[in-house]
Amino acid sequence: MYTYNKQAKTIDDWKNSTTKSGKQCSITSNRQAAHGSYMNLLHELKIDQQFITWLDGNNSKTYVRECPELITQWLKDSKNDLKDNTLIIHDKGSALNDIELNYEYINKSLHHIIYPPEVHELLSPNDNGWHGQAKRKWRKLCKERYINKKDGLEGSLLLFKCLTDVPDHVIRKKFRHNLFFDQKSISLQDISRLINERSFNILHSS
Repeated sequence: MYTYNKQAKTIDDWKNSTTKSGKQCSITSNRQAAHGSYMNLLHELKIDQQFITWLDGNNSKTYVRECPELITQWLKDSKNDLKDNTLIIHDKGSALNDIELNYEYINKSLHHIIYPPEVHELLSPNDNGWHGQAKRKWRKLCKERYINKKDGLEGSLLLFKCLTDVPDHVIRKKFRHNLFFDQKSISLQDISRLINERSFNILHSS
């Protein structure tokens, strides 16, 4: 999880931060209290702090948008998790336009395949088997805890918790099903069945 929220800054983050004049930021009582609240939330939700990255942005930034720089940082952060020759499947978002020029991508001998954006909601295992399930649980938790899910660190951590609580075998099952990994060939009937499972109108396109 990447965030601009200063409530997610650890004491070490503050020690490595500088003011506009170039001086090291001081560790005030408010900052210590915010750090303590953050650590308590991580402990309560059983989230490993190493999976949360605070990004140094200006005060006006709140939403971490997908961009080439973020993809590069993610590739660096995930270098020990991504195996060589891993395949990346994506819908040609602007953040991935120049991925083949990315040093981390080249260094790991990664590959990528683009699918049309219009079939994203059908193919994406994330959307169909992971995110939806997690978000339903997240909305319920936000309501129970009286949290505005659009603001604040707690709402973001709750969503992260719900996403990571979905069992791996459920996600793998959706990948196999949505992308036909268990089939040597794919027929028009197979595709029609996949679409009908989601109650979408079949679009007779190429």
